[in-house]
Amino acid sequence: MKSTYFPNWIWKFKIGESVPQTTVAGEYWNLEDRKFTTVEKLDAEDWFKPLPDDNRADRQMYEQCFYSDSYGYAVSLLWFD
Repeated sequence: MKSTYFPNWIWKFKIGESVPQTTVAGEYWNLEDRKFTTVEKLDAEDWFKPLPDDNRADRQMYEQCFYSDSYGYAVSLLWFD
C-alpha cells in the first residue's frame, strides 16, 4: 500500500521488467548470494525518476527487503527520512 505522503514519481521499470540493479531487491534478483536483511540506504533515483525541481528526492531513502525463497518472491519496503 502506498502512503498519500509518498511522492507520485515514475518508476524506473514496468511490470514484468527487472527491477533496477542498484536497489536491494535488484541485487537479490541479479547477483548471486545477495540477500540483505537489514535496512539499507539508497537514493530515490535508484527506484524512481523524480522531477528535476522536486526537492523531496534529496531526502535519504531507505529500503528493507523480505524474501520468500520457497515462493520465489521478494517484497521491498521503501521510505524516506
